[in-house]
Order: sequence, then structure tokens, then C-alpha cells
Amino acid sequence: MGAVNESDMLLDRTKKHIGVAAASLAAIFSAFLAHSQTLDEQYSFYLLNSCVNMGFIESVPFQIDPGQAGPNLEAFCSRPRYVSSGTGTTGPGAPSLVGAAGRSDDQALRRRRETRRTSDSSTGDPDSTNDASVSLGGNLSAFLSVDYRKLNQDQTYYEVGREAATTSATLGIDYRFDKRGLIGLAAKFGKLDGDYDGGGNFQSRMRGATLYGSWSPVDELFIDLSAGFTKASLDSRRIVSFTESIAAGNPQDPPIVITPQLPTPVTGNTEGQETSADAVIGHDMSFGRFTMGPRIGGSWRRNTTDRYRESGATAMTLLFDEQTEKSVRASVGVQGTAAFTLAGAVIVPQLNANYIHEYENDQRLITAQFAEDLRPNPVRLRFLDQPPDRDTYTVRASAAAVFARGFGAFISFETTLGHEYIDQFNASAGIRLEL
Repeated sequence: MGAVNESDMLLDRTKKHIGVAAASLAAIFSAFLAHSQTLDEQYSFYLLNSCVNMGFIESVPFQIDPGQAGPNLEAFCSRPRYVSSGTGTTGPGAPSLVGAAGRSDDQALRRRRETRRTSDSSTGDPDSTNDASVSLGGNLSAFLSVDYRKLNQDQTYYEVGREAATTSATLGIDYRFDKRGLIGLAAKFGKLDGDYDGGGNFQSRMRGATLYGSWSPVDELFIDLSAGFTKASLDSRRIVSFTESIAAGNPQDPPIVITPQLPTPVTGNTEGQETSADAVIGHDMSFGRFTMGPRIGGSWRRNTTDRYRESGATAMTLLFDEQTEKSVRASVGVQGTAAFTLAGAVIVPQLNANYIHEYENDQRLITAQFAEDLRPNPVRLRFLDQPPDRDTYTVRASAAAVFARGFGAFISFETTLGHEYIDQFNASAGIRLEL
């Protein structure tokens, strides 16, 4: 009998523990929904059923007390409540400087150093072992590079699709120490224009400076280094709306769909900055007119987008908190070069391929509040951006030309391969003049 009672007590305790665990899981799940994955889900959670989840004080039913919200949010939340069976929203989440423009390594300076090495060590003589150099005179040079980048991002679970095009110009000056070292300073200016799928757009203007250098400790081995700082402004315009599906009185009838918030544009503007550092080590082996060698590189980025407030005739405007993005990348690749003499100039076509792995840039939790929530402790929206694709590839085809009288030029085309949701294409052209 005692054994039976002990078994019953054990069963009761087990049931109690299971109940506590189930209650805990339910609480965790409810908290998860309140801090959900997407901006649409956060909008739905707080705006559904006349903002009942926002916790406004109502002295009169369906009428929130004055002073808690701005006019658009107060009107939206002071509506009759329905038992809604579903909601829908549109509009991208918080734009960021890197998110809007795509990942931007300083390709202009990388190509500049490659062109300088070409002028120092390339020759069109097929019998040469590349020991001879194309002598262009002075050690001080100026260069100008113009870059165009086209980016297409597919619609994902976390982010709306977008297209963007960036045009930038890099102007620099550098000094060569014999054939072992190079140091330079460059200024960069750029503009980005983009559109969100389904409506809305964004624009950014960028300006920055980069200190760069290259060192060759022994023949055929080189180390490239650079460090830069960029300031940028970002203007965004996104389209938002809110719909509710209300169960009909007759279960056989279709639900009633109402749109308490019609599609409305909201605008925002902010600023940000990026700090960066890059390093590449390469070894080139010469075979007559041909050169081939591996490259191993790494890059670090820290990007900050300032806090900003949206404006618009809607309850759905937000006040976004500061955003910070960090990136640490490693790359492994190979580059092949051939040199040809043509009409007194040395023409050097190049082909480069790289595998790139992202280590640091994790999926970010973005935080915001309703711009018209005037309470001392407003509700907080928390949603996620798109997780990064960790592994991608780039392929670049380019050609450099070295002419007499210290003049050089290059053209380059690059594409990104294997990215899960982004297609990116770059085209560049530039000139160099020895001073």
C-alpha cells in the first residue's frame, strides 16, 4: 500500500513539474511573440485590435487618454475593437548604410596598387623573365578611378527586396620608395540610389579618406595595407499599410477585410560612419610574359547608423535606435596576369578569383519605438534583419595599360557569385599620371 502511495506521489510531482515547464514554455513563447522576428509581426502584435497590446490607459472605452500618443497613433488606437483573424503590413525595416548599399571593399585602391606593380615589373618581351621594368620616371603619382556598382537583393523572410546603384570617384596621390614600397592617400566621393520592391526608395551620399600602402620585402612577394574612414548620409522613403481580417457573423461567409491604415509613405533621414582596415598578402611567380600567384586577405569593418525618427501621416512611423554592424572577412584567391607590348605600350590583362568567408556580421536585432508613443516608457519593437550569407565568390577580369611619359590606365569588371539572395556587379575605369 505504501508503495502505491509513493508511486502516486511521484506521479503527482512529475505532473506538477511538467505543468510548470509547460507554463514556462508558454511564457517564453509569449515573450518571443512580443519580440518577434520581423517588423511586420511587431506591427501586427501591437496595432492589432486597436492597439490593445500597447497598454494605453482608457478612461472612456475605445478612447485612449490624451497625452499618451501623437494625433495619428491616438486616432488609430481609439477605434472599436474586433476579433481579428489576421493582419498584414508592408514596408521594409530600418535601412542602414551598409544594408542599403551592399558590402563595399575598397576595390579602387586595390586596383591602384596592382596597376603600380604592373608598371614596375611588367614587360611585353616574351623572352623576358620579368626582371626588367617599364621605367616611367618619377616616384610621385596621381590617379583617378570611377566605379559603378549594381546590386539586386531578392525578397526574403526578413527583408523586402531592393535594387541599388552606386557611382563613386576616388582621387589619390602616392609615392614609391624604389620598387619595394608605396604609400598613398586617397579621397572618395560617392552617391547611391535605390528602390524597394513594392514601393519606396533610398538615397545615400558618401565621402571618405583612406591611407594605403604596399611593401615588397623580397622579390615576387607583396603586402598591401589600408585603413579608411567614411561619412555618409541616408534618406529613405518606405510605404506602410495595415489591414485586419475580421471573422464574419456567419461562419460560411468570407471574412471582412478592413484597412484602418491605407498605404502611406513615411520618410526618414540619418547619418552614419564606417571605419575599415584591409590587408592582402600575395606571391607572384613569373613564367615569361605570364605571372600567377595566390592571394590571402582579411578585412575589418565597423559601421554605425545614427538614431533617427520617421515622419508621415500614419500611426506606423518609428523612432529607430542606433544600429551597429561589424564585419570580419577572410579571402583566399588566385590571380593570373599576362603582359604584351603593343604600339609602344604594355597591355596587361588580368583574371582574379576569390573565395570569401564572413566571420563576424551576424543577424542583428533592430530596436525601435513608435514615433508618436509619447509615454515615458513606450513599448519597444524588436525585429531581425536578414542573416548574412557566410560564403561567396568573386571573379574579376581587368586590363591595365602602361604608356610612355608616365601615363597609365585600367578597366575592370567584377561579379559576385554564389550569394544566396544578392547579385552584385562592379565596373571600374581609371587613369594614373606620374608627376
